[in-house]
Amino acid sequence: MESNEEEFNEQPLILENLNRIETFGRQIHVPLAEWRAANPTATTCDITLLQGMVTDDDFRHLAGIKALNMSDIRTVTDAAFAHLEGIEILVMSGCRQPGITDAAFAHLRGIIALDMARCNQASITNAAFAHLEGIRELEMNSCDQPGITDEAFIHLTGIRFLSMVNCRQPGITDAAFSNLEGIRYLNVGGCNQPTITPMALVPLYGIRTMIWKNWDENSPLRIALRVRHIDACMSILIEHPEAVTEDPRFVPQWRATFTNSQIMESYRRVSAERAKGRRGTALTAMIARQRARVARQQVAATATAATASATAAATAAATPPVPNVGGTRKKQRRSRRKSN
Repeated sequence: MESNEEEFNEQPLILENLNRIETFGRQIHVPLAEWRAANPTATTCDITLLQGMVTDDDFRHLAGIKALNMSDIRTVTDAAFAHLEGIEILVMSGCRQPGITDAAFAHLRGIIALDMARCNQASITNAAFAHLEGIRELEMNSCDQPGITDEAFIHLTGIRFLSMVNCRQPGITDAAFSNLEGIRYLNVGGCNQPTITPMALVPLYGIRTMIWKNWDENSPLRIALRVRHIDACMSILIEHPEAVTEDPRFVPQWRATFTNSQIMESYRRVSAERAKGRRGTALTAMIARQRARVARQQVAATATAATASATAAATAAATPPVPNVGGTRKKQRRSRRKSN
């Protein structure tokens, strides 16, 4: 089961480098009824050229579609989504009409990848995310409506890709990221609210690519991480926050640039909490797990080295010495010469 999960996690991300023609096919420019009549078995569709020409009823011709690009189609409501049951990949960026509400997402259960960038209408709230359980990739750039808070992220456990650029609402805090332990790609660029701090990094085991927030206009911070085990890096930072400097190189996988004193202060707070020995908090428990993991790795490495050394010594002891035949003959010749 673990190997299957690892294999799945190694699959390429869909939204990271989306090729729209390969994913959805060429844009259609005829009415949906005509298109469906000519393509009765089609499972992909791009209707972005039909802006202003599509109604809720037209979506009945999209039944059975697995991948749909409907960017900026603003003439439909929740009723259209009733025909999208079973869809796997949906791009609905720019569909910010108030007629699309939380109810639309009830028809997207089981979806794999969703791009809802710029869908910032107040009618989409935390309740929409309850229908996205199990989703693997989500782009919600500029979805900055106050109705989306930490509660929404509870339903994103297991997500691999999340882009939330310019989601600046203060209702999203560090607590949201505790649900994203298995994430591979995270983009929080432009999320400048003070409720998101470097503490959000702590739970993100296994992250590979991350674009971090800008603290302020004068001191931008941008981190690009390509790592497999961020937990080991975090352990070092937690133990030695004073060691955080420009472009640190703690382990080969770690590549980052820290340019803001607030980063330093955040790690000092983490270290201080650990030094006080607080128990029962999620952060303390997480740090304890990290330290235990590192300790186990060190013990295993020491045991391996000791075993190798003992094996080498035993091999040397079991091998009989090779007699110095040549040296003995030379001594005999010298002895005969002296006696003569």
